[in-house]
Amino acid sequence: MAVFAAVSSLQNYCLRAVAGQLADHETSLAQLPVEIKTKLVNLLSKRGLLTDTNLGSVLHPALRELELCECAVSDRGLSFICVCKNLRKLDLNATKNSREDVSSEGISRVFSSCCCLQTVYLRRCVKLTDDAVAALTQSCSRLEHLNLCGCIKITDISLQLIAQNCRFLQSLNLSNTKVTDNGVLCLTSGKCQHSIKEVQLSH
Repeated sequence: MAVFAAVSSLQNYCLRAVAGQLADHETSLAQLPVEIKTKLVNLLSKRGLLTDTNLGSVLHPALRELELCECAVSDRGLSFICVCKNLRKLDLNATKNSREDVSSEGISRVFSSCCCLQTVYLRRCVKLTDDAVAALTQSCSRLEHLNLCGCIKITDISLQLIAQNCRFLQSLNLSNTKVTDNGVLCLTSGKCQHSIKEVQLSH
């Protein structure tokens, strides 16, 4: 046990060292073993260090969760997420300013490739339209949690698509969007009417 703890501690130290001098190591990240990449992704995401430049080197098909809420990424970076065929959670919430560099076209490619997604957070991704929700609901049939708060171009069309396709949806945040009461009513007769437990809606 002591040896294992020492190895684990050394590994974590090395990962922190890589994160601290990331520019010096970016060219060799792709050669890392999958389990090390997963730990590095988690560390870099918490520090806001995942970017369009390095995502392609650290992402891999076995990754199940990806949190980019602290990271500055665009459609170019999103294109690398398409390799993550087993991804269950994608967090693109904008924690500070609105996210301007993620488009419906870019995120739709992710949804088409990552069909196992169950949790998708897109707060204040202001360029997204109903087309993005169309791609999500048509590709990710196991969707359970969706945050569209502050996606100012989202309309009742998205709610119609959610009602038609998302039978496992449990929570939905629609605050500061263009949806109306008529759109919300679609949920009461849609496929998610028995599964949904929480809908947040404020303006």
